[in-house]
Amino acid sequence: MKYLLLSLGFIVVFFLLVKLLLPNLSDTDCILDQEFIGNQYIGVVKDKYVDVSQHSYPIIKILDSRDSVLTLNLVMEKTGLYDKIEVSQQIYKLKGSDTVFLLAQGKKIPLGKADFGCK
Repeated sequence: MKYLLLSLGFIVVFFLLVKLLLPNLSDTDCILDQEFIGNQYIGVVKDKYVDVSQHSYPIIKILDSRDSVLTLNLVMEKTGLYDKIEVSQQIYKLKGSDTVFLLAQGKKIPLGKADFGCK
């Protein structure tokens, strides 16, 4: 009986330590959400791929008006924005916004709002 209680106590302490020491996934979701909202993405989509060398992150490369290549990492994005964006499209997302637009024929067409699961 003594060993059973000791084992049970050890298991409880172990799980409490794991819970305290591992980062909370919702914190990661909020960091990704804040990073996305804090950046501006305006330009032409030059490349789109799943980066298998980096844990299969969905990546979109955007060429902006200054010929700089911007990297949009949509890991953990839940609405499927990656699948809605195509190479050669012109996209528009302002800093402070979570909505991505497609620029076509002088019009902004909403593709959707990014959702990284931040609560």
